[in-house]
Amino acid sequence: MGSLKKLLIKLGAPLLGTVVGGPAGAVIGEMIAAKFGVDPEQPDALEKAIQADPDAAVKLKKIESNHQVELERLAVRRAANELAADTAQMQEVNQTFREELKNPSKFKSGWRPAFGWVVVITWLIQMIAISYVIFTDVEKAATLITAMVGLSFMWSMALGVLGVNIKKRSDDKQLLAGHPPVAGFLGSIVQKLRGR
Repeated sequence: MGSLKKLLIKLGAPLLGTVVGGPAGAVIGEMIAAKFGVDPEQPDALEKAIQADPDAAVKLKKIESNHQVELERLAVRRAANELAADTAQMQEVNQTFREELKNPSKFKSGWRPAFGWVVVITWLIQMIAISYVIFTDVEKAATLITAMVGLSFMWSMALGVLGVNIKKRSDDKQLLAGHPPVAGFLGSIVQKLRGR
């Protein structure tokens, strides 16, 4: 039906194309098939007949003009049904989000602090290890510091995520206190550039 719909729209029959895939699609398919002398149970044959007919656009427009009111009603009903289905799905997604936000689980709300503590402890252990090697085995210090350079990308990512987490947590606390979040240094520059 999808290719038939595209073909109908391409030939200038958008109303027929809109309703052919809906609940009344079988009835519309029968109307079109009767006009082109094809069995309505064979959509491929119907498409071929439409493509082979040089007057196909005229015939389809005639069907549309003869049944315009009914086709418009069907198109509106189909759009309303699709909108209702989309709305119901969105409401279900929103309800799921609300339920997740109500969940007091430490696993959900504790990941930011846990990540922060893991980064801090790892950083501390690494700095202590480097300091220890520098003071106890000077010959290996240069190799160790060179190896540390290889970890700079990992640390920049981890510290960047930690910075975003800290900023987001601060914003959350301000919102809970009833205050709008502070834009911060870079945010205030962006706001000034935008003219806010």
